[in-house]
Amino acid sequence: MATKIDLLPGYVKWTKRFHYTIAGAIVGLCLWTGGLILVYHSKQLELQTALENQAAAQTVADQATTAANNAVQANTEAGGYTAANDFFLLSCKTGSKRSALLNLINDYIDFNSVVKSIDISDGSKVVIVATVTTPEEYSRFLLHLRNATGVVFQSNPRFTTTAVGGFGNGAQPLVIPQPAPGSPAVVVNYPITLQAEGTLIYPLDVPTDPTGGATAAPGTGGAPTAP
Repeated sequence: MATKIDLLPGYVKWTKRFHYTIAGAIVGLCLWTGGLILVYHSKQLELQTALENQAAAQTVADQATTAANNAVQANTEAGGYTAANDFFLLSCKTGSKRSALLNLINDYIDFNSVVKSIDISDGSKVVIVATVTTPEEYSRFLLHLRNATGVVFQSNPRFTTTAVGGFGNGAQPLVIPQPAPGSPAVVVNYPITLQAEGTLIYPLDVPTDPTGGATAAPGTGGAPTAP
């Protein structure tokens, strides 16, 4: 059997091993670098996709913001028209109620009296201005109005202007002024104008003035006086 004898110096063997090690390290480094390049390229693609998605989302967000601003502006511009339409609609609804109330009030006004005006503009009270020509008409005028207490008015209506003696609060009997002995006669000149006021049992709804004028809650005073 042949015997193989290595007569080369020892450093030759270690030099070869060193060369192999260097070559392996270079190959490993190349593979590791190639892996890093692939990962970097993949992340770059992901970053580019994310940026494109962000740009698309920002465009949609900008469009949505613009649409919302346009909607707010349109609602603001239409607010005046909407308020006016609501006011007219509510006003139309109150017309039938006011007509029925006026018809009911008319039933409690003496037909001999000449009515100048019936004001129910504030929705909570009625102010009647009428003219009478005799003390009898004066008495009947008040009596008829008092019969509406509990039907139209919460309490007896009151005169806000004093015509002849009495009736300052709408509950006193008619008193014709009498002259004191030895004094001149008291003359009451007819026709006379009366103004009576009564609070409604069932107040009317008063629409809010859309022009920013004086307003009132339903059934309360302070609303603009209607012509």
